[in-house]
Amino acid sequence: MGKDEKIFSRMVDANRIRNHEKELAAITAIKKMVTDDVAVTVAGLMEQTGLSRSFFYNNETVHKEISRAKRLQQGRDLEAPKRRVMDKAMAGRLRILEEQLSKRNEECTRLREENEKLRGVISASNLQAYQDL
Repeated sequence: MGKDEKIFSRMVDANRIRNHEKELAAITAIKKMVTDDVAVTVAGLMEQTGLSRSFFYNNETVHKEISRAKRLQQGRDLEAPKRRVMDKAMAGRLRILEEQLSKRNEECTRLREENEKLRGVISASNLQAYQDL
């Protein structure tokens, strides 16, 4: 075997190892999504693994695993990760708005009470002024 053939052979081996590692990472991510009841999508897998979209479609082993996972999840109510984040953010925003509303209601009640007291003072003042006439 010549020098060029050895180099080529090592390159092929290195590519095979890298591809196998990518497959393992992808399959692990798919299984985790299934276990966590998260919809298996290529976009979600890309985000989790950092692998390209074409990898998920072109790698036969991974593509079959995606198809299998989608069949398992078919008909189940799954939560999308982005929706989970948005729901959490919206819940936090709702809590803040409820606190602000509560403070405004307390302020409104206090101002109504103060208004009633001032009306009483004005009425008494007007009555006194009328009686002084």
